[in-house]
Amino acid sequence: MIGFLAEARIAVVSDADLHNPNPDFMSNLYTKILTHLDWLQEDHGQLDSAALEQLEKNHQYVDSVRTMNLLGKIKKLLASVECPERFTRKDLIMLNTERTELFLSAILTFCIYRDTKMNLLRPMVEEMTLLDKQLQELEDRISQLNVEQHNESREIVDAVSIVEEIRQAVSGLNNDQRSAKAVIRTLKDRAIKVINHTIIALHEAAVS
Repeated sequence: MIGFLAEARIAVVSDADLHNPNPDFMSNLYTKILTHLDWLQEDHGQLDSAALEQLEKNHQYVDSVRTMNLLGKIKKLLASVECPERFTRKDLIMLNTERTELFLSAILTFCIYRDTKMNLLRPMVEEMTLLDKQLQELEDRISQLNVEQHNESREIVDAVSIVEEIRQAVSGLNNDQRSAKAVIRTLKDRAIKVINHTIIALHEAAVS
């Protein structure tokens, strides 16, 4: 027990502390163990400010509340690990070495079991955390690509629209060019006819 408490950085204790325990030492040790297990929390959350102020003024009442809170947590923990003996308020005030060792052994056995399981699960939790981070990064990248694709699609639509306008303009110029050529051809044909008629008229005049 002493080795585990030190290794887990819960508390530094000696054989003498466990063989001749005193109430203050054991209450402090139980508190550190429950804190390590995340089992200890203050139950004053529902008190209003006036009640809290009264508690601060009455240190004896505060100590009593803390003792009862600690007692309740220890009893609940020991019940969950199926300890054969029932923990009472007397076990916090008038300590019995054998009972104290029994309760402490039961709690620390649970601590060792829990810490072992946590150490086994830690790599999996870290891997899941990493995968979750990578998944989030991938989702962010997909969102970014969707935005970029939307912008590119809009640019493509704009480009297609511009090309269509150019095509229509070129088509219009081609039509205008064909129309101009037709007019020139007509004028040319008319000029040729006029010249031919003039030549014929001059020839007839010369002969006569």
